[in-house]
This record gives sequence, structure tokens and C-alpha cells, in this order.
Amino acid sequence: MRFDFINNTWDIAHEHWHNAFMLLSEVYKLECLYENNQAWIPKYGSTEWWNSQHLKKLSENHILSKNLFRKYSGSILFFQAMMESLINDAYENILNPHSTKFNEEILQTLHNKTEYKNLSFESKWENFLKKLNIDSSDFKKYKINIYKPYRNLIAHPELQKRDSNISDLNNLTFEILYNGFFAGWKAYKDLYEALGLPHLEYKDKTSWEIMCETYNIPVFKKLTLI
Repeated sequence: MRFDFINNTWDIAHEHWHNAFMLLSEVYKLECLYENNQAWIPKYGSTEWWNSQHLKKLSENHILSKNLFRKYSGSILFFQAMMESLINDAYENILNPHSTKFNEEILQTLHNKTEYKNLSFESKWENFLKKLNIDSSDFKKYKINIYKPYRNLIAHPELQKRDSNISDLNNLTFEILYNGFFAGWKAYKDLYEALGLPHLEYKDKTSWEIMCETYNIPVFKKLTLI
């Protein structure tokens, strides 16, 4: 099979974010079903506990919880892959004299290629944002709310920290993903605008709103982030 639509790192990032939004949409639907079932499940030990309908919903939620974890994990890993691809695309193109995105002025403020390759994911982002005088608060929100507590936990679980890991995962919700992804998306938007590559808007809708509507994800205005 030939993937002729993939020509550079940005194209891969583009596919990653579509996967992330697609899975985030599934998270929203499954979480709504789960919470609806929970509302019908009585307190353990009560006389209604052994009612067949309640037991059925309990069984359904057990299956839903597994599916939710898979969707949570997948969306986080794809969004993180997007963030890594984007910063690599930014560095690779700015440092490539043959690229249409090459910028000699920006190049002078950045690490050279050898130094860049030795930087961690977060250092690449923070270095680039700092050198270009871009507000890094949104990237930091993404790092604090998604990358540090969940991406690392899912991608690199540690047996020695099993109990604390499970406790952290139990706190994961659609709201946390939505808010964290929104912060990461804003960091992406700010970075590429500084590179002269602004996000497209359509009928006064932001790129974030367009993506949410594409995948039937509600657009929330109030965000709660650290």
C-alpha cells in the first residue's frame, strides 16, 4: 500500500491529530453512557443491589470502563505523537535551507541540528518557544495536565509505582483530556503562527472548533486547567 498523502513530518502530525480527535469523540460518547448507567446503580449492599436490571448495568459498565481506558490511552498517545511530530517538523524545516519554511533569522536563534537531536520532547518545545518569544503557558498546561501525569504513565508504566499509577488513571476523564488537548492545540497554533503558518479559520470558527465539530465533540467555553 502506498500512502501518497504523506510527504513530510507535518503530514504525519495531521493524521495523528485526526486519530486523537476521533478517539476523543468516542471517549465523550462512552463516558456519557457510563455515567448514565452509574446513575441507575444503587449503593452496594442495598436491597435493590441484586435487581437484575441493576446487575445488567453493572456488567455493562465493566465493559464500558475497559473500552474507555482504551480510548483514553489511544487519544493521549496519538495527541502526544502529534505534538512530537509538530515540533520536529518546525525544527527540521527551519533548519533546512531547501525548505520553503526556512528562516535564516530564526535559525540564528536556535540550537544547531546536533544539539537539537539531543533535546527531550519538552525541551524542544520550551527551547523553541523561548527563542521565538512565544508565551509558553499553554504548552506548560499541556505538559502538566497530559504529558506528565498520563502520557508517561501509559507509555512507560512502572510496576514499582503500580498503586499510584492506578490511582492517577482513575482520575482520568473526558474533561481532563479536552482541556489538556485544547492547551496543546493552542501551543501548536501559536508556534506555527510565529513561523508564518497561521491556522485556517472558516466562517469565524477556529481550527479547534472546526476539529471538534468534525468529530461531533461539544465545544466547551469554560476550561479548568492547572
